[in-house]
Amino acid sequence: MKRRPVRLSLVGVWIAAGVVAATPDHALAQQSKDEQDLIGIEKEMCAMLVTPNPARHSQLFAEDYMGVGSRGAVASGNAAADPIQPAGNRTTSCVDQDMKVHVYGDAAVVTAVGTRAGVYHGASYTNRRVRYTDTFVRRNGKWVCVASHTSVLVSPPKEVDWLAMERGMLQAVKAGDIVAFSAGVDPTFTGIYPTGVMGREKQIEVVRSEMLKDFNIQEFTARVLDDQTELLTYKVNTTTAERTGAYAVSSIWRWDGTAWRTILHTASPMVDGAARSGSQ
Repeated sequence: MKRRPVRLSLVGVWIAAGVVAATPDHALAQQSKDEQDLIGIEKEMCAMLVTPNPARHSQLFAEDYMGVGSRGAVASGNAAADPIQPAGNRTTSCVDQDMKVHVYGDAAVVTAVGTRAGVYHGASYTNRRVRYTDTFVRRNGKWVCVASHTSVLVSPPKEVDWLAMERGMLQAVKAGDIVAFSAGVDPTFTGIYPTGVMGREKQIEVVRSEMLKDFNIQEFTARVLDDQTELLTYKVNTTTAERTGAYAVSSIWRWDGTAWRTILHTASPMVDGAARSGSQ
């Protein structure tokens, strides 16, 4: 059976090419220091939610700061981010994780997921998960926060029809529905196949030209990895305008706070009922 290497998408092999540009050592060192400094600032900001420090607060937030809170409030000015909260409101726990720092010269963006506990208008809350983005600029040699946006992460639904989810992705390929397909693919997506590795954008490009006529999923299993991650495995028979094929497939789906999306997908050609790792 012959197979073209770049026509599998969710039903076969994806190819990726990468170019690595050299970066001067001093530039890498500076970026590393900036990243460490910004992570340190974020830790201070988190701590100040629990234990206010007005003096340090005025150093970390710009006078022209603007922020959107997780409850929808919009505030501007240096006092907008003041951790001294109104009577009856207080944060008792602040924990951040999955922090990512992107430095652009004298500007930087930090994203993270946070878990909060405390009291709001007299009502206690725990395990309130948020995703936030903080924007910094370097002024007079020091980083200051100029903008923030925080959104509440919704808990994933307890019941999910995983077979329908995976079928939906294949059906989107079959129908040429790029919008529906793209909605199910996480920005961090990686596809791993016998002939290479592919990221989200290349994968979507391949799906645009995919001519899938039919598919049949067999031996489907779903396994919970944690409360926000699911592993799916199955065999799939596919038919395109030019060929038929059988593949052993695995997909990992992750809840991103708003929806389930695929973060990892693999497909290995089946030969005599067994998967093999080499190309045909």
